[in-house]
Amino acid sequence: MVEEISVDLAVIGAGPAGEKGALQAAQEGKNVVLIDRMGMLGGSCLHQGTIPSKALRLAILDITGFQLKAFYGDQSRHDEISMPDLQERLFKVVEEQNIQIANECESAGVKVIYGSASFRDQHHL
Repeated sequence: MVEEISVDLAVIGAGPAGEKGALQAAQEGKNVVLIDRMGMLGGSCLHQGTIPSKALRLAILDITGFQLKAFYGDQSRHDEISMPDLQERLFKVVEEQNIQIANECESAGVKVIYGSASFRDQHHL
């Protein structure tokens, strides 16, 4: 089913740049739609890149007590780290970030559509 909507700005891609551009335009009073083919707000930065790698690093430091060892000595909080422990923390961080982006879009009035977009002509996607 093809849905026809009229907007001032259509942003293709919900990565950091697309998200910020859509939010800024909406804050300026524009009618905005944000289109993402992956179905994930935040793009690869949130789901595959920077955020997950930093979340895993922080989880390892936290679970092992590595940062506390420098201050309190060699008393680690856990002897072993399991992949489920790390995955649970990673998924929680990504989920919280995704919810935050969705809430920001909703609050700003940005309509989010999951799907692929291409230009039909100079005025239609």
